[in-house]
Amino acid sequence: MAQRAQGSQQAHPANPAGPQRRGFLHNLKWMFILWCVGFGATVLLTLPFHFLVEAMMHK
Repeated sequence: MAQRAQGSQQAHPANPAGPQRRGFLHNLKWMFILWCVGFGATVLLTLPFHFLVEAMMHK
């Protein structure tokens, strides 16, 4: 049983870096996705004000 527990901690052949590397990449992927969502929301929130200021400057 102890060998089986140790075997599950070894690196998988398809993912030689092991589960810690996979977890880091998974977290990095989600951080990037959430950053993009936040950036997009910020742009959509500020865009009307940008056009409002631009329209006021041309009058």
